[in-house]
Amino acid sequence: MSRPCDGIQRSPLAARWCLRVYAVFQLCMLYLPLFRHHCAFVHLCRSRRPVRLGRVVQYAQLGAASPLPTASGKPVVLDRLCRGWSIHQVLGGYRFNGDDILLAREAWRAAPSADHLLDLGAGTGSVGLFWLAQRPQARLTAVEAQEESTELLNRTVGLLELQPRVRVLQGDLRDEGLMQPFKAKFDVVTANPPYIIPGDRKLPAHSQRRYCYYELRGGPYEFAQAAVKALTDEGKFCMVHVASRSADVDRALADVGLKTLRRLTAFSRGEPKWQVLVCSRSPSELAVDEQELVVRDESGRWTKDWDAICLEMGAFQKPTL
Repeated sequence: MSRPCDGIQRSPLAARWCLRVYAVFQLCMLYLPLFRHHCAFVHLCRSRRPVRLGRVVQYAQLGAASPLPTASGKPVVLDRLCRGWSIHQVLGGYRFNGDDILLAREAWRAAPSADHLLDLGAGTGSVGLFWLAQRPQARLTAVEAQEESTELLNRTVGLLELQPRVRVLQGDLRDEGLMQPFKAKFDVVTANPPYIIPGDRKLPAHSQRRYCYYELRGGPYEFAQAAVKALTDEGKFCMVHVASRSADVDRALADVGLKTLRRLTAFSRGEPKWQVLVCSRSPSELAVDEQELVVRDESGRWTKDWDAICLEMGAFQKPTL
């Protein structure tokens, strides 16, 4: 009985052709992903509108040298942010998302003449940098407790040559000594506090993700308390949080004496996902300006309204490859 490979064993020419086909197949498997990334990158650069697929950017600049790891040894990526700017982020750590874009946009619109932003719990700087990119002459003060995040924020500031416009402070916003110099100094303050109460949950092993997602250094109340002290009389405080905790957020704002002027509820797949609130120290008898935005439709597709916001902020979106 003959076997399928007998012909190949008897024919060196057939064997060589099999090896060549296999080698070509392996090369295709190796270079096809790179080719697809290149095509998506070229399309993104040539397009006048943001690519409508995938999550907010989060893919590294092609052809750029790999960034050095953090002082603690964690790998770092350089991701596209907005208007030609990039941001250093920890690979496998907390990465910026659509809530950061919405928060920066609401802050920019709420106080269009503000020339100095205080960003509380700044992380690696996405919210403050999104805002700063819209205001070429403005300044940013960023307060962040995590050493690793402030290290990367400082690295990004250096890369973008923003040192004259950006001040980064490492410290806990609950520290009155740290916050005292900011008393009544800012026309606009932003905050994207952790969304989750720890409870009996198992916390993430990654320290950056642990502090970014869980209220280990305070939640809506602590962030609002720090903000109200830093605001001028007519200043605006803008905070984003998950819609499922709107009652907690409303209570925290009221407890520190802030009045909600505007609430933008962002929907995804038919469910409320985020709420961005614009607040003021000044009393107001006006009803809250309630607005809604659909980020993804029922099928999960990005909407034209979301595309328009990304285009307005100069934000990139990650193509589906």
